[in-house]
Amino acid sequence: MAEGFTFGGGPLAETKYLGDWLKWEEEAGYSRAESNIVGAGADAEYPSGTVLETDGSTGMKIFDGTGTVLGILRDPVRVRVGETVPIAIIKRMAVVDVRGLNPASYGSMTLAQIAAAIEAALPTIICTRQQG
Repeated sequence: MAEGFTFGGGPLAETKYLGDWLKWEEEAGYSRAESNIVGAGADAEYPSGTVLETDGSTGMKIFDGTGTVLGILRDPVRVRVGETVPIAIIKRMAVVDVRGLNPASYGSMTLAQIAAAIEAALPTIICTRQQG
């Protein structure tokens, strides 16, 4: 009896892409702002769609609801300990589908809570949960 092809493994989840969460942004990069992220504690990778918030010690961290939202990471980035990496964040005049954002550390927060936090801190960003 011949055996068929067996899947030998691979990533369980595909990375986030800009189009997964950013549905519209103002022309000429107006929606974007430049900032820096500093590696602290351990090397880290942040996918596109990671929501960043204020953190008293390092300036910004991954959103967990304890700080004020600064913006949403536009492009994926890898940061090593002690390294400062320039980043682009979406922080104004945009439409965002919250279902496509990186859920890395939202814990038990609902999409409605995440959307409310983004819209409260960045009032020119409209959050949706598009169907289909």
